[in-house]
Amino acid sequence: ALHAGRLDLFYQPLCATMPSLPSDRCELTAGVRTSDDQPIPRPEMLDLAARYQLGSDIDRWLIGAAVEALVSDHPALSDMCLALVPLGASSVADERLLEYAIRRVREHPRIAPRLGFSLPEASLASHADVVRYFVTTLKQDGCQFLVGDLGFGGGAIDVLKTLQVDYLGIRGSFVANLLSSSVDYEVVLGLSRVTRPLGLKTVAEHADSRSVREALAKMGIEYAKGQLFDGPRRVTRFDESLLGQREP
Repeated sequence: ALHAGRLDLFYQPLCATMPSLPSDRCELTAGVRTSDDQPIPRPEMLDLAARYQLGSDIDRWLIGAAVEALVSDHPALSDMCLALVPLGASSVADERLLEYAIRRVREHPRIAPRLGFSLPEASLASHADVVRYFVTTLKQDGCQFLVGDLGFGGGAIDVLKTLQVDYLGIRGSFVANLLSSSVDYEVVLGLSRVTRPLGLKTVAEHADSRSVREALAKMGIEYAKGQLFDGPRRVTRFDESLLGQREP
């Protein structure tokens, strides 16, 4: 699929939980089609990518496709002030891929304020120096950053204190059950309180019902992502010319 042009670009809105907040942010993801043009479910795609160590290759394609979509001012993204590209743990550890991302952004500096990157919590402690370099470098160009899938790890909070990120994504396993589990509720509430003195906005993952989103709003969590009315939507199909080529 990587070499035959069977990857698609999708976007998923980050929906504001309160009317006073703008709903002009989204997350970009890659989708894969089989040889007979059938979509592969995202969990299966991620499992296959991990098994065959192709996560960095898919993320490289995603970076290139995201840049091209913003440069061309694609209609699906024209109203978005921020499009976040999620990077997997293997990509955060890949210095060549991070340099590729920096290079692509600097080729088109006008899109930098509209482009962001989401980094998994698991990569922070083990790759702190690389992450700090990546964030610091692209922050100078205007890019924004989200640390995603955050639980209640003290090590990650320590890194967040010194890392210039803009958003914090709360792990979906806590969000999905916050109305039925007092422990999950307190974890989400505690994370929302931690972000305020750090000046971060929060994004709750797996917020799939109105009642959950209403609870998030009461906690002061600004954005929600889930399958309520705003699941992933296709931006467009990209041909082979937009595939991220391996760099020497």
